[in-house]
Amino acid sequence: TQTPLLTWENTFTQLRDLEFRVGQYKVPYNRERVVSSSKLAMVDRSSANSEFNLDRDIGFDFGSKDLGGAGIVQYNLGVYAGEGRGRFEPGDFGMMYIARINFTPMGLFDDYEPQDFDRGSPRLSVGAAYAYVDGATGSKSILVGGPANAQYNHHNVTADMLFKASGFSTEGAFFTRFGGDQFSQFAEIGNGYYVQPAMLIPHQPLGIAVRWGQNMPTEGSAMSEKTEVGPGISWYMNGARNKMKLQADYLRKWGSDGPSEGTNVARLQLQAML
Repeated sequence: TQTPLLTWENTFTQLRDLEFRVGQYKVPYNRERVVSSSKLAMVDRSSANSEFNLDRDIGFDFGSKDLGGAGIVQYNLGVYAGEGRGRFEPGDFGMMYIARINFTPMGLFDDYEPQDFDRGSPRLSVGAAYAYVDGATGSKSILVGGPANAQYNHHNVTADMLFKASGFSTEGAFFTRFGGDQFSQFAEIGNGYYVQPAMLIPHQPLGIAVRWGQNMPTEGSAMSEKTEVGPGISWYMNGARNKMKLQADYLRKWGSDGPSEGTNVARLQLQAML
């Protein structure tokens, strides 16, 4: 009923405006989750992503990385099992439906690599997505959580952006989740956001970043209120971009009791990959 594989997929790219993908993969919902863990500008993703992302699921989608060939519009329309990663046991007929659209008004670029290693001219990517989960079994939509046999009809909405120019970049996203029927008192519904500017130091293999983010539950939600703020630094070794790097960051995190009652999180990570 489960597989250790994270991603298995097949993509048919014969039609530029109507590519077809099927398998288990990161669903095309929010940008920060789809960005590879190896490319992050800080050690890990934001707390807002941890709360609101939809991770991987089994299904299919139609889309285009360059609708019409103008280098401006990208889209995805997908249908998924709504059970989350690696879950093959029989379930109900509730599904997850996703629609995402993205705009790159200054032309196509690698908008799933947050850092501006090319130190080029201004580039902007702005996206928005909607996901409806029919009969979700997790309190965070398809993510595991909540009491056994719970069901939620969740609406998920996000908007995100990435801007790059001359070694500077900034990324951010807004999230909201609402809805819920049976066991709705356990549903984690509310809003969240994060903003993360970053800079590559001129003539040095160093990058710095700062993150500010919040998770804000709505009244009666089971979601925990959370705020995080802090800096990070990255050393990109031997000009290898994200292939080899040493990263460290520090975050102050707190809940409804305020910063004075929060916790400190310090992380150090060495990454080496082929």
